[in-house]
Amino acid sequence: MWTVILLFTLFTQSTSSYCNITSLYPTQFLCREVVVDNISQSAVNCTSDRIVSVPCYPRRGVICGGVAYDGDTIGFYKNVTCRYVNGTRYHYGVALGLSVFFGFLGLDRFYLGYAAIGLLKFSTMGFFLLGHLVDIILIGLQIVGPADQSDYYIGYWGPVLEGVEIN
Repeated sequence: MWTVILLFTLFTQSTSSYCNITSLYPTQFLCREVVVDNISQSAVNCTSDRIVSVPCYPRRGVICGGVAYDGDTIGFYKNVTCRYVNGTRYHYGVALGLSVFFGFLGLDRFYLGYAAIGLLKFSTMGFFLLGHLVDIILIGLQIVGPADQSDYYIGYWGPVLEGVEIN
């Protein structure tokens, strides 16, 4: 009885492998490009954790996971990082304009969803205009974004800044 169970588990483990990006060489598959929305410059179907899945097609004649592919069948999905723009659409130009012209009243922070800091800026005249100048720089460099952790809604030719990390 135990030998039958052991043989069954060994057989199912060897045949239940599936095709993924680590089981193929880069020349054995082709992944589609991310579909970008022309208006917001963000990937279509980007999730809040800033990931979008794109389909990958193993090339014709590649055998992966026990399946022979024809080049037109999706073998797996690859996760790609993207900019997350939610439905509220915090516009970068509006936030920067509010910061420059009405930042001493805290309207920029109210617009971005930081009501407490906006009220504090309103009651102290923009932290005596020093906070006003700091916020113009922080919003201009896109360091301060919307409170819901989404990215700014920027037009197609707008100034999208991407962070670079060194590992």
